[in-house]
Amino acid sequence: MMSYAAYAPFPLDRHPEAVRKVRAELEKQGFEIAGYREKLDDGSIDAVLDAYQRSSHYLATVETMKSGDLMFAVTTPCLMPPSTPSG
Repeated sequence: MMSYAAYAPFPLDRHPEAVRKVRAELEKQGFEIAGYREKLDDGSIDAVLDAYQRSSHYLATVETMKSGDLMFAVTTPCLMPPSTPSG
């Protein structure tokens, strides 16, 4: 498995909007939504999106971090070709 993450400074009040846009695009690409939240019970912004694509085995996550950044992460099967046997 390989994981990649990027952290983007982004206005906290716009996190839900950004996560909704990412969700819509992932759904267009055949991802299933495994988890989704925009706010906590107290009304504070805490956007989270987890999506999975069965055909590729990709997992995508977008999440509000404690720092206020928006984190984008992708986990994939190893994309390296199998090594050839030495002969």
